[in-house]
Amino acid sequence: KAEIETLKTEIATLKTNLAEQKTELETAIANAVANKVEQSDIDSAINTLKTDLQGQIDTINGTLTTLGNKDTELGNKLTTLESKVTNIENRIQAIKWVPAFSDGNLTLNATKNSGSTAYDEAKIEEQLYITCKDADIINKIVAPDSEYKVEVVFNKVATSRAIEANPFGVPAVAVASPDNVLQITLAYTDLAALFTAYGTESTPKLTDMQIAIKISNTTTGDMIMSEFAGVMIKNN
Repeated sequence: KAEIETLKTEIATLKTNLAEQKTELETAIANAVANKVEQSDIDSAINTLKTDLQGQIDTINGTLTTLGNKDTELGNKLTTLESKVTNIENRIQAIKWVPAFSDGNLTLNATKNSGSTAYDEAKIEEQLYITCKDADIINKIVAPDSEYKVEVVFNKVATSRAIEANPFGVPAVAVASPDNVLQITLAYTDLAALFTAYGTESTPKLTDMQIAIKISNTTTGDMIMSEFAGVMIKNN
């Protein structure tokens, strides 16, 4: 009897356990049914993934475009740099007078009129040696559309070495026969004042004038100037 009672208890416990397991199984089935994956959910997930992937592709393409633009920009900068290096290599390095007089002075030839009462003209015709790597520099300076500007810098030594208004006209430049030599002609403009000061001189005389030549590149901004040279007037 005791064993039967024990068995009855065990059976009751088993039934209880089975009932609980049945409930858990039903709950699990209900949850599974409630959470089942629909095709629309799959499609939505795929579309979301596509959107994410397209965003990543667009970002990569944008980065590649930026890199391409940077590469083009770098190429342009390298081209500009190469051009600047070429300009530096071909810039004028020095200008030196090549005077006819052994004393280093320039000659201002002043021609009197038939009555010797005034000057008909007075001009300096001299040469400048140009130091430059560019073998064609002289032709470039004298070209009609030249980017080089040739100017006179005038110094009056009698008045405390002051830079005064230039009495010479616009320099006329030409190609001299030696390599890298520039022929330059400077016409004196105030002939009356010049005659008053030096018209009676019978022999060449050193004046109170000094001049230098400045050559500048209007494109690159480079500029260089010769040394000052004294001016010796000679009446003809």
